[in-house]
Amino acid sequence: VTHLTIERKTGTSTDFVTLVPKLPASEPDYLDTVEPETEYTYRVFAWMGDVRSPQPAGPVTVKTPPLPPAPPAWIKAQATAPTRVVVTWGEAPRAKKFAVLRTDEATREFVVVETVEGKQTFTDETLSPETRYWYKVRAMNDNPETTESKTVSVRIRGENYARQERAEVTACRY
Repeated sequence: VTHLTIERKTGTSTDFVTLVPKLPASEPDYLDTVEPETEYTYRVFAWMGDVRSPQPAGPVTVKTPPLPPAPPAWIKAQATAPTRVVVTWGEAPRAKKFAVLRTDEATREFVVVETVEGKQTFTDETLSPETRYWYKVRAMNDNPETTESKTVSVRIRGENYARQERAEVTACRY
């Protein structure tokens, strides 16, 4: 084999377009420029001098992933009870779902505590009073690359917090 011809078609098209008419067989690598979320079909013909192989290698069809999601525009964490924090975050274009990550003073290692779709809020109800927690949100889609929000921290107060919270709510109602 002296050289190769690489052809491609896009989506449901029936026509192949020649991308590289004479790629030296000694350098069989080709890097294509593609669009996100697009299906491409490739085939390769081998040449021996001026004679082309009657059948191509392939076809091989691939679909490119979408662009990675943007990170959430903002993140907030608010303690609403001695063992509960509500985490909310802003829009993240191209995100399909979100992973909420948490760490605390003892572990200092972020772990995913919940994955959510279709909402931008999470209530964490498995916490210890008198503890500081840090949260961040990971935006995800079908692209293996993810993006993360900034990190926020919140300190949960103890039982006095619960009594104060009830008093504030009562005061607001009347």
